[in-house]
Amino acid sequence: MNAGRSSFQVPSTILPPPEGSDCWGYGDVEAALVEALQHWRRMPGSGGSPFAADGPWHLIVPDWNDWGAHDREAPMPRIPLTRDQVSRMQAVSAWIMFVPERDRRLVVLAIRQLAAGAKRIDWIKIRKPMGVALGADGLRMRYSRAITAICVQLNGGRRVKSEQRPAARPAQSLGQRVKP
Repeated sequence: MNAGRSSFQVPSTILPPPEGSDCWGYGDVEAALVEALQHWRRMPGSGGSPFAADGPWHLIVPDWNDWGAHDREAPMPRIPLTRDQVSRMQAVSAWIMFVPERDRRLVVLAIRQLAAGAKRIDWIKIRKPMGVALGADGLRMRYSRAITAICVQLNGGRRVKSEQRPAARPAQSLGQRVKP
């Protein structure tokens, strides 16, 4: 055995492109980040409470006669991740290092909304955690550039096709007049 060397290897952050494609697109990267976040939520110990996280609280099932048990939905059982899922999750999570440091929090907040089931990112809700009073459209553009930066790194310097990026909101919805 080699002294001072660890058998642990950092997973490669470059994964092969999705099937049927020769490069990573904007939507592919976004979907992979959402999938990785959903896998992180399934990991043991990610219950969200720092108190008694290791206790048997997940085994307690509310009885029908318990207060508030009528309104609850059955909790989704946690299915263990496979080795492939864990390695992909770790590799995709490392992609956040391709994003400029000031935009990493923005990417995580946006991906968190998509992982929760939102069809579109609500940029208005992200303004407050980002410390921005105005400029939801600016956050959208920063997010777009951050995801594009990941695509460029994964594709070895090739840019993403413009039709794969999210479209900006029409000028009419921003309260501006559209010239005929």
